[in-house]
Amino acid sequence: MDNMGEAMELEAGMWPADRPVGAHFSVYRSLPAMLDILDELDVRATYFIEAWNTDRYPDAIRDVASRGHEIAFHGFRHEPWAALDRPREAALVADSVKRFQDLGFRVRGFRPPGGGVTPDSRDILEEHGITYISPAGEHVVAERQQVILPFQWKYIDAFCYFEPLEDMRRSSGYPPGLLGPEQFEEIIDSCIAEIVETGGYAALLFHPYLHDDPERLAAMRRIVERIADDPRLWRAPCADVAEHVRERPHLFAAEAGLTSQSWMR
Repeated sequence: MDNMGEAMELEAGMWPADRPVGAHFSVYRSLPAMLDILDELDVRATYFIEAWNTDRYPDAIRDVASRGHEIAFHGFRHEPWAALDRPREAALVADSVKRFQDLGFRVRGFRPPGGGVTPDSRDILEEHGITYISPAGEHVVAERQQVILPFQWKYIDAFCYFEPLEDMRRSSGYPPGLLGPEQFEEIIDSCIAEIVETGGYAALLFHPYLHDDPERLAAMRRIVERIADDPRLWRAPCADVAEHVRERPHLFAAEAGLTSQSWMR
């Protein structure tokens, strides 16, 4: 899962100045419903959370962790990460890691808001104990002290449900407008079928703010059920997957043709 509360809307200037913060619908309606689904199906996930939320929603973060899910971070307030300069990036990483640590969580994973990183990201993150990164990309890579666990845009709920991704949907051959839960299920079904046939890895992403809708929530349940019920699939939080990769570097390292440049293709 990605994004918590108002962080992204505040960073993007979309949150009304006169509206108070700290009571976002996604935290109190969507998130508990999604966590209940994961509980019922005995699936553990990773939640990439903006560090800003450690002050606004500490109890929600603790609840996520108490249910067995991994806490990782998603920037401080969902900054467009690839556009940051080194001093700003270093300050945000240091502040974010400390805020989670003060709340009792030693975060090991990072997903850059917007999917992109900077030329300095790996060095900065490594200095603060981040052992895996989950950017947009295709190839799993074990290199240096970090593992790259990429996501692909077409396998996230926002590809179907988020209006600003209109151009991305059109470039993939879809008609104008949002896609429905049925189409999202079809996309994920094709992803699962490919993994079963060929082996491999995929990150499936769900955003609580996009699931305050019974039909979308029901689609999420069906997707998670398929994953949970298929003995050919290993489902795990990102930290567990990163450790699995780290123990097999010969399969994922540069000599296999995958370098820090190739995982962004």
